[in-house]
Order: sequence, then C-alpha cells, then structure tokens
Amino acid sequence: RRAYNEIVPRHGGVVVRVQGDGLLAMFGYPQGREDDVRRALLATLALHAHARTMPLVLPTGFELRLHSGVHGGLVLIRAGDIERGRFELSGSVPNLAARLAENARPDEVVVSTETLGPAARYFRLGEVQALRVRGSDEPISVVSVQGATAGDAVWRGPGVAPAALVGREAEFQQLDDALHEVAQDGLRVVAIAGPPGLGKTRLAQALAERAEAHGWRALRAHCDESLDAETMQPFAQVLRVLQEPSAQTLAQAAAATCTLLSQLAAQQPLLLFIDDWQWADDAAQQLLLALRRLPPLRLLIVLTTRQAPGPHDLQRVDRTLLLAPLAEVAAAKLAGALLGPVDPFVVAQVCRHAGGNPLFIGELCHSVTRARLR
Repeated sequence: RRAYNEIVPRHGGVVVRVQGDGLLAMFGYPQGREDDVRRALLATLALHAHARTMPLVLPTGFELRLHSGVHGGLVLIRAGDIERGRFELSGSVPNLAARLAENARPDEVVVSTETLGPAARYFRLGEVQALRVRGSDEPISVVSVQGATAGDAVWRGPGVAPAALVGREAEFQQLDDALHEVAQDGLRVVAIAGPPGLGKTRLAQALAERAEAHGWRALRAHCDESLDAETMQPFAQVLRVLQEPSAQTLAQAAAATCTLLSQLAAQQPLLLFIDDWQWADDAAQQLLLALRRLPPLRLLIVLTTRQAPGPHDLQRVDRTLLLAPLAEVAAAKLAGALLGPVDPFVVAQVCRHAGGNPLFIGELCHSVTRARLR
C-alpha cells in the first residue's frame, strides 16, 4: 500500500481505492493530459517492478507478482465514502479494466488497444488478441505491455491499420518531391504543420513507406511535452536505437549525432521523422541548425508540429506544409472507405460532426461500425 500511494501520484494518478491486495487508480483527473495513458502504464510497470523486488520470505515455489488491466474512457465521478473509497466511479470503464486484470497472467499488464492508441510508441508490446470478458457483448482488442522502450518508436500502432491517405495527395506529392531533391542536392528539412488529428503523422508514415520501398532507411523519433523529458530528446533517441554509446556532454552528444547521421547517409539515403517538434528543446533546435551546416547529406528530415514555423525558423526549415481540414468531397471519400457499403445519410452525418478532421472521421466511423455489429 505504501508503494501504491508513492508510485501512482508520482506519475500523475489518483489512488481511488485499495481493497485487499488490489488497487483501483485513475489518471486524467482533475486535469486531463495528453499523456495520461502513458503515465498510467508507466505507473503500472513501476508497481510490477516494485512487487518483484520486495524483500519477502515466502515458501518454496511461491513468489509475489501483480497482474493488471488498463482501460480508458468516460466515467462519472462522485465523492466516495468509507465503503466506496475516495471516489465512486460509475460506468463501464472501471469494470472493463477489472476484467482485463482478471485475464492478465502473473506479472502481465493488459491494455485495450483503443486506450493505448498513439502511446504504443513508448512501449514494447506483445501480439494483439481478441479477448472475451464478462460485461461486454463483443471481444475486446487487447495487447500485453512488456516494458517501456528506450525512446525508439514503431511506425504503426498495435494491429491498427493506418487510415487511408485521402485528400492529401498534393501534400504527399510535395513530400515525394523532397525525396528527389535530397537525392540530387542534399539535405532538406520539411515541416508538416496543423492542429491535432489532421493526419500529420499519417503523411510522414506514408512517406517513410515510399522511401523504404526505394532503398532509403527510415528512422523515427519524437519530442515529449513532459517536464522530465531528456535534453535533445529526439536525437538522443536516435543514438540509443542505433546502440551508440551515450555522450557525457551536450557538445559530445551533438557531435556524435552529426557524425552518425553523416555515416548513415553515406551508406544509403536516410529519412528522419521527428514527431511533435513543437515540444523540441533549444538543444534540439540548435542541433538541427548544426546538421544544416554540414556538407551535403542524403538526408531528409520531416518534422510534424502543431505550430507553423515562424520567421525565425526559416533557417531551419526548407518547406512547410500547412494542413487544413479535409474538404467535403475528400471527407466523404474517407468515411466511405472506412465504413464500406452504408447509407449515404450516415456518411453525411459523420462528415458533418467531424468537421473535416480525419481523426474524428475515423473515430466516428469506428463507432458506427460497432453499432452496426450489434
């Protein structure tokens, strides 16, 4: 219980109830954050690690292990009491989380894939499974979380097919042109800017797939909004994923990054995609400038950002693609591709409520599909 009350708040969570040897905790209250899923899983992994190392004297053949389930969604929160705990949570979410924990093996953390979402890049994952649990009419897609990554990421989430690249043909053509420019003239930096959900990452993913099909090597890194994010984060991730020894100073790390990328680009054309560049620290910004001062490299750097680069960023970025919501025709085409044969009225309703945001279109289509299956 001491571990619960130390580890959960440290990761931004709230202990709702401790009952017997079990724990119910929530993340995202009273203030929701973009990384609540990541925080919940990191806290769970930390609790598992603590349980494995507790100095207990147990009979031969016995050991202490936790088993956990993580699920997210909308809940009704009311003040609790001595029986219900600190809070009373109403809704299916805590019940499904408990069912996932019931089905988890010793020392296993099970999370629903719809909850995990983009946070998948921070963790090592098992195979996606369809799990039938009490209280749910349909199987739940789940995955086992085996540990946190050192910062490298995968191109796709667990078992989730990327949304169709619809309505972004012109932007993708500009990115494809940048590949040819790098092959001819050397390093280019392209920024893809726009609010959340407009498909920035999907565009970069499609470009990486195109590049790899033509003999390029693709690497991905990201920037983190958390206050404890490491300095020069995306480039430190590149060094780690390529198993380069960590440098002692910022200057050494910057020099090592420049040397490594130069060597890789000399072997084959290289694409480096950095997600969420709006959270890049000053050291990462300066290293990007240092890369641009190197002799011509077969290197394309693609940055996704929520903020369009300003005048002071012109020396860092060669081209900026500003994404807008999908036009009505493109939105309907995307919804139709995701829904398949369906009443045109349903497509129109999805597009009306989504406002041209591809992420919202995908989520609404998912809801429509689930409703049809019932």
